Amino acid sequence: MASVERTKIVRQTWEKKFFSILEDFKFTSGGRIMHGAGREDITTTLNNCYVVGIQDDSINAIYKTIEEEARTYKYGGGCGHDLSILRPSGDEINGTGGQSCGPVGFMNLFSENTNTIAQHGRRGANMQTLRIDHPDIEKFITNKTEPGILENFNVSVGIWEDFWNALVNSDDGAYTLRSTRDNSPVREVNAHHLIDLIANSAWKSAEPGLIFFDKINQYNVFAKARGGPLKATNPCGEQSLYPYESCNLGSINLANLVKRKADGQYEFDWQKYEEIVRK
Repeated sequence: MASVERTKIVRQTWEKKFFSILEDFKFTSGGRIMHGAGREDITTTLNNCYVVGIQDDSINAIYKTIEEEARTYKYGGGCGHDLSILRPSGDEINGTGGQSCGPVGFMNLFSENTNTIAQHGRRGANMQTLRIDHPDIEKFITNKTEPGILENFNVSVGIWEDFWNALVNSDDGAYTLRSTRDNSPVREVNAHHLIDLIANSAWKSAEPGLIFFDKINQYNVFAKARGGPLKATNPCGEQSLYPYESCNLGSINLANLVKRKADGQYEFDWQKYEEIVRK
């Protein structure tokens, strides 16, 4: 009983400390927390953003991701996912005699899913990424350059170190696109052509963005525990996440931490800043 009482006292103490940085706007929680915390009239997520992984290159896995993202949108969260596991268009589908439509072909499903599931009067948020060495990368880069096409999500190209090496250090800019099955070479393209394609598409439609997964994973301390590199981000790109991880957003109001000294000069209150970060 004493342990339960102590836990209650500690919780109440931290609630007061947390409220103290909210009440004078030194800190503001993310939108989902402000919208849903403490409410009993709605069921909502208190996390802003998630990454949902496509587990394998199959119809079941793709539609499982669509269902999971739909449920996340329903409760107010946004989703990101990486399409790089999906085979390129034209690849044979074992057992059917058919050919895959590739990751770009499935993007419309994700787009309509994001647009259809309403979040209290607004549509969901979604980020789709594809590795720079995927055989369908050129289609992915240019697929949103026409107005009215796939407008319900953001797209970003995942950049890795070998691309920069080809772009900067290779005499002819030769860059190898690789199989999604076994990483074997599929064909060569010019790295300068790809970077020009990205720049021109971004000029036309503000997309795609670039996500530097080479640098992200250089500093990724979770790779060993999670069994591999980070490959996706939340919808707005603030945070790289593994599948089924989420991020909570919040903002520290730096203007409230500037104080005026006796001589009329201003200084930043680093001590108070550290206190707020910890709280």
